[in-house]
Amino acid sequence: MAAAVALPLALGVARSWASEPAGDVAYGEYLSTECVTCHRPTGATSGGIPPIVGLSPSAFVDALLAYKDGQRDNQVMRNVTSVLGAEEIAALAAYFATLSPD
Repeated sequence: MAAAVALPLALGVARSWASEPAGDVAYGEYLSTECVTCHRPTGATSGGIPPIVGLSPSAFVDALLAYKDGQRDNQVMRNVTSVLGAEEIAALAAYFATLSPD
């Protein structure tokens, strides 16, 4: 995992990275099954759940960390992100960045 990902996440800082976070796309695809239960893999929105496909890795990481540290208020996402570490978040960000909305 890139040091650019590990250090900000370990410190609880995520909002201003010098570069895009690096992550393992294959690992992100493996982890994504829980995400696509609510977030459509096609990019379609449903019931106020925002699309996550095609987001830049840094925007994806920033969003997950905002849930993880309580800056965004959604109990489901707080529960999901509470068990994710830096490697998992970077992998998910890398994977969803490779997808294009239909």
